[in-house]
Amino acid sequence: MKVDHLIYGTFPDTPGSQHVIYKSDGITPLLQNWLIAFYDQFGDCRNENFSKSLSVCWYREQPGEERAVITQVSHHGKDFSGRWGALLRHSAILTPEQYGSFDFNPAKIADHLASSGTAKQLTNFGDLDFEPALSAADGTLTVSEGENLSFDDYRANLLALLKGQRLVLYAESNTDFSNRYLGNLVGLLPRGCRQILNWAEFVFRTSDNLDLALVYSSRHEAPADGRLVFATVGENHVKGLSLPDDYAEDYLFKLSAAIAQKDIAGLTSLLTADF
Repeated sequence: MKVDHLIYGTFPDTPGSQHVIYKSDGITPLLQNWLIAFYDQFGDCRNENFSKSLSVCWYREQPGEERAVITQVSHHGKDFSGRWGALLRHSAILTPEQYGSFDFNPAKIADHLASSGTAKQLTNFGDLDFEPALSAADGTLTVSEGENLSFDDYRANLLALLKGQRLVLYAESNTDFSNRYLGNLVGLLPRGCRQILNWAEFVFRTSDNLDLALVYSSRHEAPADGRLVFATVGENHVKGLSLPDDYAEDYLFKLSAAIAQKDIAGLTSLLTADF
């Protein structure tokens, strides 16, 4: 499938500030302006060791034209003036149906997004055209793979998200571990929540529009292992679903049982629930 996309940043081979390097035909002026404002919310690079961050943010400025914006922000080295901290942004803009074909999982899209290249190379990027990879579910979740984590290490954060709370964890940077943790955390939510949640692996500036994120702070080390404990900083978009008071506890009870019993049918039913 062809996916609309836009590339934005500052580059050593082009003088001037950040600008659009490439955009597909489906990027309207309204959407482009929204994207640039969204990119600015990420903040300036304040850690030279930052590598990249993936985010999901829903565009809902036009009724009936909502889009899932999957953005990879990459540290691109130095800009045209020789200052480090240049950032490359590449966004895939998908319809809800397109994103749903990827199980609302941005990791399945990230490999198709640019994280390097000169302005000249990226100007000639061309179409973003790829298909969902076919995979067979085995009825288990890899929530503990490599990190010695269990479902209980996600339970409190899942409960907070389902109760409509916006979560932030402060860190000097994200890590492969924290990226996997956030991906697992969101993946354990029912589809009805995953298709409205705005979240980011890491940002340099906090935003009220993000429901879940690691946010830069030089006073907090990058997480390397263990259960991540987020701060509650407001309400998230799940709050607007007005779920029943006992929904979150009931969902987590059933999800925990399905995982423990490796109940494929039960697990699929829970994770694919819409509202």
